[in-house]
Amino acid sequence: MSARRTGGRTPESTDELLVEVLRLSRREQARVVEQLLSSLEEPDDQVATAWAIALERRSREVADGRVQTTDWDTARAEILKELDERRARRSARTVSRPASSKRRRI
Repeated sequence: MSARRTGGRTPESTDELLVEVLRLSRREQARVVEQLLSSLEEPDDQVATAWAIALERRSREVADGRVQTTDWDTARAEILKELDERRARRSARTVSRPASSKRRRI
């Protein structure tokens, strides 16, 4: 955000900053959002180290034959089946509940 947009001053609070960002064009707002989100996605050193350790451990387990791998088509089919079963159970609970016991939205 340029100094000219903020009258040459830096916003002092989050609310002031939000007001300034909302004055930007949609394209500029999208750029701000993109930058903010990407800054949150950067893992800190502890997270990166933990992932590296987990990856190394899992790689050793696969290489040593201690775990059985599953191909993507099988894993995907199992995931989709589980999701369908969960949806069916959720729908059955909603349908079987008497009208008087359903929550009323206000």
